[in-house]
Amino acid sequence: MDISLAPATPDRVDDVLAVLGAGPDRPHCTCQYWRFSSGDYSRMSQRGRIAALEQQAAGEPAPGLLAYVDGVPAGWCGFGVRPQMGRLVRSRTIPLVDELPVWAVFCFVVRTGYRRQGLAARLLEGVIEYGRRRGAPALESYPIDPQGKR
Repeated sequence: MDISLAPATPDRVDDVLAVLGAGPDRPHCTCQYWRFSSGDYSRMSQRGRIAALEQQAAGEPAPGLLAYVDGVPAGWCGFGVRPQMGRLVRSRTIPLVDELPVWAVFCFVVRTGYRRQGLAARLLEGVIEYGRRRGAPALESYPIDPQGKR
């Protein structure tokens, strides 16, 4: 199994959407929830969210990293500079610790058929290295238990 990682650039947006199961006519997540305020996000159409992802992919840093297994897009890790994440800027439950422009890591998706092969760990290692090369002062994340157990 050949695993490679790549930043989400404009030429890879279709791969991001494939991993997320999203598209103009498939209203699945486009990894925009944390990037906008609640109101702005609610008012956006699916096409608007895809357009936002395309714009983010053209900027620095990339909005996330893709994992490819034997050339097939299989995993995604979404992140961004916290002060640019609208919902995080306004969050009462995830307060700022200090004023550093840390990178927020907020999304991991691994497609069915590629799970339990270490892709999430590889993606996290890739994000750490990507952030280090681009001068991120730190990374932070917000783990949750999707089963509601504490």
